[in-house]
Amino acid sequence: MSCIKSPFTSEKGPLRFSSDTLKFDSIFTTLPSPTEWLVVTNPTINNLKVAKISLESGAASEFELIIDGLKVQEMEEVILPPRDSIHIFAKMKSQARDKFVEEYLVFKVGTETQKVLLRAYVLDAYFYDTKVTVNDDNQIQIDRSYCNLVLGNDKPHVISGPMYIPDGCNLTIQPGAQVYFTPYKAGFYDRSSGLGGKIYDFMSMLYIAGTLKIQGQAGNPIVLQSTRLQTQPSPLYNFVENPGQWRGIVLTSSSSDNVIEYATIKNGQFGIYVDSSAVNNNPKLTMRYSRIRNVDSYGLQMGLGYLVDEKNPQLVAGNIGNVPAMLVENSIIGDCGQYGMNMSRGGWAEFYNCTFYNNGRFSSRNSQCVSVSNFITLEYRNYGPIDIRTYFVNCVMWGNAKSEIGVSLLDGGIKDVVFQNSLVKLDKTELNYDLYYNNVIENIDPLFYSPSERGDVRPKEGSPLIDAGKSDNLPYTTDVRGRFDSIRYTLGVPGALGKYDIGAYEYYPIEK
Repeated sequence: MSCIKSPFTSEKGPLRFSSDTLKFDSIFTTLPSPTEWLVVTNPTINNLKVAKISLESGAASEFELIIDGLKVQEMEEVILPPRDSIHIFAKMKSQARDKFVEEYLVFKVGTETQKVLLRAYVLDAYFYDTKVTVNDDNQIQIDRSYCNLVLGNDKPHVISGPMYIPDGCNLTIQPGAQVYFTPYKAGFYDRSSGLGGKIYDFMSMLYIAGTLKIQGQAGNPIVLQSTRLQTQPSPLYNFVENPGQWRGIVLTSSSSDNVIEYATIKNGQFGIYVDSSAVNNNPKLTMRYSRIRNVDSYGLQMGLGYLVDEKNPQLVAGNIGNVPAMLVENSIIGDCGQYGMNMSRGGWAEFYNCTFYNNGRFSSRNSQCVSVSNFITLEYRNYGPIDIRTYFVNCVMWGNAKSEIGVSLLDGGIKDVVFQNSLVKLDKTELNYDLYYNNVIENIDPLFYSPSERGDVRPKEGSPLIDAGKSDNLPYTTDVRGRFDSIRYTLGVPGALGKYDIGAYEYYPIEK
């Protein structure tokens, strides 16, 4: 039987760190930051005595630490076995205004001192902390005080909780504005007996019963996204591009005259939900030159009909109206966990020069880029038909699924579905798709520039999208960029309007 001699304790390093700088991507004044972590390793063959781990500014520091599971600002006499490590987690809550905040995390081993830099850029912002209450009847009530609100571009806007815009009120977002949504409003704890003290988490969102005007400009767009802006090599921690971090935008049945131009909506559970038909002789939603991407479920969804009394279901469907409820031009909807566009339950929507794509980022996705139906399914029974009218002109529906279009229609009522001058990926054995298609390109790779890596769906040289679109009677001449140099023209005849390309981008040579 042999004995293994325990290593002696040394007071001579050095320590090894997983990083020499902990970087906190842009965070917001008074809002707790995400947590960053540091791994501290003893690379020697001896026990290593760390005399002290501390923040250089001491109690005045704006950073907070958890060292080896303990919430402390400093720790002394830490014995680190050979080849072993400890984890240090750091976060901050700063009162700084639009500036870098820096601090050193100091490690003292014997007479040696090592430092790791903590750095954050703190943004000043307007905060909208929406109020959520429960009344005496245990009904959840959302703050309705926001009316005729204007979000400018002088500094960011942070929305915490569901922002409700009542009927007759406007929310206007001006060019260049940056709007951020916290993952959820802090848990609302209800102590009433009826709800049993349940904690409710209300995800941040826009709930529009009135009118939403997102008015970006070419070169001065608007971005709506989550507050977590960390960038990491690992997709799991690359929060700036991760879906499901806020809820999305809901346009209710009373909402009207909503316009979204030159905007990016990203990282939500969904993009935009449009309820029922247009209220007046204008579309309920007009969206142009915009992008919806990186969402958990659908990018766009609308429906005209709904069911009441699930025990004895009754179908209710309003009039399809005189104008489309949704009109979308020169826009990109991609990287959705489910549908790019889900037009369930009928209704009227039109799409011109739009690109719908899914590049396989969501491995569990089992739905199409575009789905169209005129009924509601409940417990294996279909309720319908519901009037439906939808046109896809000069559009792309492409992705890694066998078919990226699903059309399922019951007989009866208005049934007007057209895909014209579009590039489509479909499985023609599933249904008789010939009823809905007019001059389309079937199952030919559109030759996007880099859809998998960056979601870049610009057409490459030789793309079948070039000059394959319809151009007569369309009210626009520029592509999704909306700039003077993005005029749609016949290839080889610069400056001469002619055949449009299919999709949101007009082809132009890409400099590598």
